[in-house]
Amino acid sequence: YAMGHVELAGNAVLNSHVVFDEFTLTSGIMDIGKYRMTVNHRGINGAGFGNTKMIKTGGLASDKGLNFRFSLDPAGDILYPVGVDDNGNKYTPATFAINTAKPSSSGEFAVVPVVGRHPASKDEELDLGLVKYEYIPLEFYWKTYSGGFPNLEDTELTLAFAYHTPYYPSRLLLGFRNFRKSMGEW
Repeated sequence: YAMGHVELAGNAVLNSHVVFDEFTLTSGIMDIGKYRMTVNHRGINGAGFGNTKMIKTGGLASDKGLNFRFSLDPAGDILYPVGVDDNGNKYTPATFAINTAKPSSSGEFAVVPVVGRHPASKDEELDLGLVKYEYIPLEFYWKTYSGGFPNLEDTELTLAFAYHTPYYPSRLLLGFRNFRKSMGEW
């Protein structure tokens, strides 16, 4: 069962999983906590998202997150205006970018922002002789889930995540078990 088009202008808190056909966030915070909010549309309608206007999760790895069901036709970016309460509201959005136009192929994709180090991360030190760099992993990561998209190749999509303070990004490459650090963009 899905609710029709819902528009939120203020704050609200979910107390169960919910499905909306379409969702508009005019102002305020939709606090979904540990529950899954599914939208049967290519994203959340609205603009000007930030610390006071977002879909907020509980920040735990067990949270279910924000899920969109959509078709890959046409190509384009889909914003997940998510954040957490980490000693204050922190807007940590994700963007799912489809790089090529594909024939209609439906599926779903969910994002869950998590406060804390990724379980596979570790502190490291890089010794370059005269200079030593200490890498301390970000105390934050995003979990993602997907289903459907039978014809989608990994090279046809890009995931981008935004965090509010400077850090050295790391990534888990497909086929590897360890994170690889990057001094620039991935």
